[in-house]
Amino acid sequence: MEPDELEWRIEALFSAPPPLHNAADGSLVTWGIDTRMLPVFREWVRPGSVTVETGAGVSTILFLLLGAIHRSITPDGREVGRIIDYCDRHGIPTTNYHPIVGSSERVLPALEPEITLDFALIDGNHAFPAPQIDWYYLTDRLRTDGVIALDDVSLWPCRILADFLDEEEVWRRLTRNDRFAVYRMIAPGADVLGRWWGQQPFVVRQSPPAIPVAASPPATPVAASGNTDGAAASAEAPGAGEGTDAPVDLPPAPTAARLAPPDPPLPVPATGRSRPKLTVAVPFPVHPPVGGGQQRAFALYRHVARDFDVELVTLAESDVEFSEREIAPGLREIRVPKTGRHQAEEARLSQEVGGVPVGDIGIDRFIRHTPEYGRHLARSAATAALVVVSHPYCLPPLRRALGDRPLVYEAQDVEYLLKQAVLGHRGEVGAGLVEAVRELEAEACRASRLIMCCSAHDRDELCRLYGVDAERVMIVPNGVDTEAIRFTPPAARERLKAELGVGGHPIALFVGSWHPPNLEAAEAVFEIAAAMPGTTFLLVGSQCIPLADRPRPANVGLMGVVDDETLAVLLAIADIALNPMRSGSGTNLKLATYLAAGVPVITTPIGARGYALADGDIASICSIEDFPARMTAVLGDRVGAEEAARRGRQLVEQRHDWGAIAAEARTALHALVHPLSGPTSGPMSGPTPGPAAGGVDPLDRLVDRVSMTLVELGISGNQRVLERAAAALMDMGVGRGTGQAGPR
Repeated sequence: MEPDELEWRIEALFSAPPPLHNAADGSLVTWGIDTRMLPVFREWVRPGSVTVETGAGVSTILFLLLGAIHRSITPDGREVGRIIDYCDRHGIPTTNYHPIVGSSERVLPALEPEITLDFALIDGNHAFPAPQIDWYYLTDRLRTDGVIALDDVSLWPCRILADFLDEEEVWRRLTRNDRFAVYRMIAPGADVLGRWWGQQPFVVRQSPPAIPVAASPPATPVAASGNTDGAAASAEAPGAGEGTDAPVDLPPAPTAARLAPPDPPLPVPATGRSRPKLTVAVPFPVHPPVGGGQQRAFALYRHVARDFDVELVTLAESDVEFSEREIAPGLREIRVPKTGRHQAEEARLSQEVGGVPVGDIGIDRFIRHTPEYGRHLARSAATAALVVVSHPYCLPPLRRALGDRPLVYEAQDVEYLLKQAVLGHRGEVGAGLVEAVRELEAEACRASRLIMCCSAHDRDELCRLYGVDAERVMIVPNGVDTEAIRFTPPAARERLKAELGVGGHPIALFVGSWHPPNLEAAEAVFEIAAAMPGTTFLLVGSQCIPLADRPRPANVGLMGVVDDETLAVLLAIADIALNPMRSGSGTNLKLATYLAAGVPVITTPIGARGYALADGDIASICSIEDFPARMTAVLGDRVGAEEAARRGRQLVEQRHDWGAIAAEARTALHALVHPLSGPTSGPMSGPTPGPAAGGVDPLDRLVDRVSMTLVELGISGNQRVLERAAAALMDMGVGRGTGQAGPR
């Protein structure tokens, strides 16, 4: 944006600020920032700056005008919708706008670990201790020399935080007035947060003199003062604005702990042979897993990593840093950010098709602008026994790196059909993109030794579209970790609702992300709610952002993106879970979650795909038009609901728990790494690779063959059969740790 245009746009914004916020009486009002903060923004926010604000409003639009890669955090998705609408009407790009709907104290600890902030604005919840919590987590993400602006310092919670920062030698105050204060951090965030209270002058000054400052001295001397006495170090620390801008040398301190609980570790078994390596090319970052695709990738390969060393090579947005780290035992993620050029080309293409996201389709066109992704993919694949392409989109950068290694295609959806529904009506450009997806998916199917898809329906569609031999396709359905989902029977739901003060009327729940089939289903929920005014309908997930400003019945509530604890409570108090899907591919993860939690389910047939459900047994399966009648019937039959809930939980534990699902996937992958001589049957038929370097123990081949047979017979979940097979193998000497066969 040219400087003159930028100036008149900023002037227009502040001379007639749009009403973006809801007042107590329901009217729309403007809570803008003080115009005296404009010079601060102009100086410290540049094109490409990575920024975050707690809250959203006129300041959000200012960040976007200045070219920032920006995240706003607000619990009210309607504000986000109004901001995007204003930007669209005034030609302000929103490509680099990443709104998050939720409370900042829950959102900030879960931000992607690689994000490093240049500028942060604290202007959300001003009730104590919200500003302090926001400051803590933002400081942990702020780069050295990054800036934090604190609005509304006339309010006590904000004022006391500003008073604290004024006296800290690790912060430089840039400005402070009756409305706001701005500070620059001159030490690493980990060191700033690692200071003990005796190093904080404001805390020392506000504490009773009787408390000895040196009672908890730092582990090492404070280098800035050259004094090992904590009291002296604090008393002699320079005040705000004094001293030089040189970084302050502080004693080492641990990085601030995250609130998000760690994923429960899976044991990595010790074996007498080396573990084969699996490289997986993924078109999106995986950890932390939030969306359905991320959840599937993380859960599936986390369990596969019991037998394999797995590397996920993922492609991320341009505002995150490169990282390579273990995200679960045996599972590493190599995250490569797109370049700015790549991101800009992707944004341009998206605008040509009406704003539909095209980050996945654009990989084939624009990956040349991010050559680091291909290099890291090649480096990982060079030592891999198997390579997996998750979705077809990363196949182009994988072609050269693949060599003669077996390729596995993990088809989370039938991508051609999915993109045709979203882009098929978007003109010539949209039609061209759909055709490109069809060609790429066909290539992935042809080139793969094994195809893993989510449902029998998807398998049949892949066979129909691309002439795939069904014996090369293995169904690896979506699942859940049932141990992490609390089961709540209907009787317990009533008690819990009464304790929470929400008893007396039914609650229906629909969970979904910002995904076209989910938005289509949400519109159906609005229709159902209009016919059932006595029931409360709660919608959860990022679907709520685009729905915020759409008309809806008064009995529909938009919860937005919630944390795991809140979702667990909602699953425990919901009387009915809805899945009114009209379109889509793959299988719905939400359905397994509903069933595992014991919520009575009403779904359309397409929403039930992949779950082998019969109407009236575990779930009610009907057309959307019949949802109100079915809901009334379910609410009136507590005995039937209780029995269906228990059978639903049992079904998920047996067929849709990730532990069981991944066990069969591991067996199929092992059969590719250690192929048997002669043809195989079942999902592994077709050409097989040669033996691994150094040869394969015949007993290993026997174990793989027995395991594969159990999968093909559909009895791999039968504990008695597995015990008998294990006993027979033990009698032959398998598993005795000697590497030799026993008596035959």
